Formats: sequence, structure tokens, C-alpha cells
Amino acid sequence: MNVKRLDEALVEPAAASWAAAGVSALERGLAVLDMLGEAGAPITLADLSRRTGFHKSTLLRILASLERCRYAARLADGRYRLGPALLSQGQAYTRAFDLHGALQPVLVRLAAATREAASFFIREGEGRVCLARAEGRQEVRDVVPLGAVLSMKGAAGHVLRLFAEGPRQDIPQVQGSFGERAAEVGALSVPVFRNGGILAGALTLSGTCTRFRDDAHRVAMEAALLREAALLTRELDGRA
Repeated sequence: MNVKRLDEALVEPAAASWAAAGVSALERGLAVLDMLGEAGAPITLADLSRRTGFHKSTLLRILASLERCRYAARLADGRYRLGPALLSQGQAYTRAFDLHGALQPVLVRLAAATREAASFFIREGEGRVCLARAEGRQEVRDVVPLGAVLSMKGAAGHVLRLFAEGPRQDIPQVQGSFGERAAEVGALSVPVFRNGGILAGALTLSGTCTRFRDDAHRVAMEAALLREAALLTRELDGRA
């Protein structure tokens, strides 16, 4: 689980975010889950205390509750990691959008046709979540973990903002970006709709700025994105 944004410019230091007076026990528990997820590997109590700014005694009480609910697990060597309950919660989160089954074939086709990484983003608060992804075949490529929470910078962020209220005819369907979210990363993104015009998310291709500035490659990618977005929109509307 990683409910904080991975974009460093948007991630507040844990101690500053969670040490304020009056913070609830639930928020403290979520802060600990955030840090367990951001650690990326089992972590010691001392390291967790340093990262969160919480005293060890406070952490032990929080971790005991998380362990009982299977949201955290304590290893034999005393280190802590995320627990198995988060896997089912993540799967439930994906099922709630009823998209994954329809998305994967689309993303696989896009990645195969363009050789670039294909992703589908949805908006989550002031950020965007990578809900599904198919890796590209280029030697140098953009890497975004499945489930990553990114800033709204970049092509997908543009789409999620511009088309939040539904289809528009006054702006291009294909939005592009070059080095906005990360240096040397280019992206193209188009909106996908469902239920008669509700924005479902942003279908996105990403790779190096050099490749995405190549006119012939860009034209081919735009055509592939528009084609697959139209197919996916029809499928989500039950018209496929």
C-alpha cells in the first residue's frame, strides 16, 4: 500500500505531516502503513521510528493493531513489512472500477504496436494512480510501478483535468508532455469514457522525449491511442 504520492516534490516529510497535535489513531496507523510501503523491503522498528518521527512505544502499539488486522507483519528477525490484507484490499480497489479485464488487452496491443510502455491512469485526489500497465520493448523506457501514485504533471494529468467533466470538442483529444514529470520522459495520453460520457481514465504511452519528438513515431502512436481509446470506450459503454 502506498497512499502517499511517489513524486518527491509532493511527498511531505512524515514527521511534519503526522506529528501535529490532535492527529487521530487512524491517521497514525495510515502513516505507518505509508512508510512500510515506501520502504520497499522489511524495516526495523528503529528505522521506522526515524522515518515517521514516532516514538518506539507508540509504534509498537500501532503495529500490534495492524498485525492483528493483518495489515502489517512482523518477521522472525523483528523487522516489519506490509501484511497480506493489503493484497485483497488492492484487488478490491481495482474491481471497484470494473476496468482491469477490459484494460489489459488494450494495453498489451498498444505496447506491442508502439514498443512503448502503455498505462492507464485514474485520478485519486490531487494525484493519479497507475491502475494497469503493459511494459514496452524499448531498451530505454519509462518505469512506473503498478499502483504508483504520481503528480498531475504530464500528459495523463492533463487529460484527467481537461476531460474531468466529459468529452470536449474544443481541445485536442491527444495530450502530450515532454519532461514535465521526469526529465527526458515524454508521454501521449487520451481520455477514455464510460456510461455515456463519464471520464474513466487516461490511456497513456510513455517513453523517451527523443522518440516521442520523432514525427513519424508520434503520428503512429496518436493513431493507435485514439483507436484503442474508442474501442475501450465502446466496451465500457456495453456497445462493443
